[in-house]
Amino acid sequence: MMADYIELYLLGINVLGFAAYLLSVLVTKHRINNIMQLLLTAVALLGGSVGMAVAMVVFDRKAVKENMLIHILLTCIIIIQLVMFIMINGYHKTPLEFNIFGYVLSHQYLLIYLCVINCLTFIVYALDKAKAVHHQRRIPIITLIAMAYIGGSIGALAAMIILHHKTRKDYFMVGVPVIAVMQVAVLFFVVNLPLG
Repeated sequence: MMADYIELYLLGINVLGFAAYLLSVLVTKHRINNIMQLLLTAVALLGGSVGMAVAMVVFDRKAVKENMLIHILLTCIIIIQLVMFIMINGYHKTPLEFNIFGYVLSHQYLLIYLCVINCLTFIVYALDKAKAVHHQRRIPIITLIAMAYIGGSIGALAAMIILHHKTRKDYFMVGVPVIAVMQVAVLFFVVNLPLG
C-alpha cells in the first residue's frame, strides 16, 4: 500500500520535473535566473531529477554557460539519488562501512588514479588561469568541469582556492563542491558493496 503511494509520488514529481525543466527552456532560452535555478534544484532534490533529465536530453542537450550549473546539479543529484535508492533497497554490507579514506588508501590503483587525476586537474586549472592572465585562448569550461567529474574535484577545489580561479562562476563555486559530494556518495556505495 505504501509502495503504491511512493510510486505515485515519484511519477508525479518526475512529470512536474519534466514540465518545470521544459518550461525553463521555453521561457528563459538558456538564461536561467536564480529563482528558476532554485525551483529546478528543489524539484530535482524532491525526486524529480529523472523527469528533468529526460527533458534536458530531449530539449536542452547543449550545455552553455547560462545553463551549466543546472546540468551539473542535475547529473550529480541523479547519481546521488541512484546510490540512495540502491542502498535503501538493501544492496549493501551490514553493518555499513564509513571508512572511505581507509578504503582508498588500501586500494593502490584507486589511490594512484585519484592522486594523478587531482594533480592533473590542478595543473589544467593553473594553465587556464595563466592563459586568462595573458589573454590567451582558454581551456573550454566543459573540459575543466569534466576533469572534476572524472575524479579531480579535490584538485579543482584546490586550484580554485589557491589560485583564486573561477571563483566568480556559480557553475564552479557550487558545481565543483556538489561534484565532490557526489563522488563521496559513489565511494560510500563502492565501499559498501556486498561482495563475496
